[in-house]
Amino acid sequence: MKKQKTLTMAVLSGMLLAQTALPLVQTFAQEDTSQETSQEMESESDAESMTEMESSQGSAAETEDASQGESSAEKSDKDEIPTDPEELKALIKEYGHKITVNGHQMNIYEMGEEHKGQSKTLVFMPGLGEASQPLTHKNLLDLLAKKYHILVVEPFGYGLSDVSHEERTVDTIIDELHQALQQEKVDKYLLVAHSLSGIYAMKYAQKYPEEVQGVVGMDTSTPMMNGFMDMQHEEAPVDDSGAATDLPEIPDVDDEVNEQYKLIAQLNLNNEDVADESERSNQVLLDNKDEKIPAGIPALYLLAQDSYEDIEMRREFMDKITEDWEEQHVSMSENPDEVETHVLEGDHLIYMTQYEEMARLIDEFAQKIK
Repeated sequence: MKKQKTLTMAVLSGMLLAQTALPLVQTFAQEDTSQETSQEMESESDAESMTEMESSQGSAAETEDASQGESSAEKSDKDEIPTDPEELKALIKEYGHKITVNGHQMNIYEMGEEHKGQSKTLVFMPGLGEASQPLTHKNLLDLLAKKYHILVVEPFGYGLSDVSHEERTVDTIIDELHQALQQEKVDKYLLVAHSLSGIYAMKYAQKYPEEVQGVVGMDTSTPMMNGFMDMQHEEAPVDDSGAATDLPEIPDVDDEVNEQYKLIAQLNLNNEDVADESERSNQVLLDNKDEKIPAGIPALYLLAQDSYEDIEMRREFMDKITEDWEEQHVSMSENPDEVETHVLEGDHLIYMTQYEEMARLIDEFAQKIK
């Protein structure tokens, strides 16, 4: 049976927010099943034909269901993530090293240290509300670290960095990142950004053009994507106990990586820094509608097919979205000839599934830069 997907207005609203915040905001499609009535009639007919066999097997089935229920309950208890911050901190395993920036501890995860000074440095910037980029991007980082020096700088409120309890403006975020890179003694590097950090990377390149060798955007945000509308951001969803919900499963990693990711996500859930940054996120898009990456700094954009299709859908009812997903990214550079785009199969968290192809394309891009 073919099912036709239809989008409700609530879903459209979620999609307009999703680009700046995934995985904090999820989008859903309602399925309209035109044969629902006939299926119900068939089910009723089948039910009437179930007689003695159903009765004789009932007792055994109940026993089996009870056993499975106990098994599921045991698994649920085992997999349950605590919500108490102190319990979470006791279970979280440290990674990276800490530096002091503006009086707070910032965490930096370094890989491929043996390549420092021998090949290019790639500086990763997380998407809005990313719980732990070293864990969610693990497969991509592992591949790139075979050839490049990698620095994953976790902003305040992210990963294992402190919560600063200060305003999270664009200027503050890029200034803190620059301080961190100065302490790491790197003065030439490529910025590799996901989602909203694409805007931060553009602003960073404007401020420090002599240091930024290139910008790589992983399905990054654009000023045009929400149709220049004034929109409110949503907090990450939680259940009645205060536990985070809708967390993605990181593929092709061992169970401990996913467990640690969930612990860190819970610890950082809707903290003050991320909440403040989230509230500013749509205004960040509006404020930077005329900003560009300076000429002389090449850009590579690895874009998700799902996002491309979402933008095409928005264009049907938002007349201020005048460019498709690729064109919007090309428009973010002063020199369009210095921009390369690729649309890859997948959703906004494209680095989870397309890490092999992304590593190959990033390597090719980096090799072209002298």
